[in-house]
Amino acid sequence: MPPHQPHTAPRLSPAKRAVILEAAEQLFLRSGYLGTSIDEIAAAARVSKPTVYRHFGSKEDLFIVLVTDITTRAGDGIHDLPAAQTVDELEEVLTGWATQQLKTVLTPRLMQMRRLVTTASSRLRNNMLTRAAAPACCWSRCPAPARHRQAPRTAR
Repeated sequence: MPPHQPHTAPRLSPAKRAVILEAAEQLFLRSGYLGTSIDEIAAAARVSKPTVYRHFGSKEDLFIVLVTDITTRAGDGIHDLPAAQTVDELEEVLTGWATQQLKTVLTPRLMQMRRLVTTASSRLRNNMLTRAAAPACCWSRCPAPARHRQAPRTAR
């Protein structure tokens, strides 16, 4: 008789996860958060409803993972700033970085997703959407306390 093996969770397929996310993105953007059901996502992804729940747990969790993935991918590649030795170089580096940031946040897909997050956020219990809707590059550079408060104004 073989030794007792601890029960392990079934291995989840990265390919199925990607197909579910793609289907969810299309449906959420077309019908909104409230207008999209897990049944529709499962059907569009050609997987079972339990498969969607095994991968994401809930519709809300799926939505948050989707938004986080999209914004993280949008921010990839604009994390590192080259070093500047002079004021002129600094101006050039910062101008290039700001231009890239604007190109990223103003892409139609990301703007659609932000609108979707805005309309869905009042219905969801999880405020992680606020963080998920901002490009990851912004959050990785921002100290935790500054994320939640503005800097105090100083008198001149």
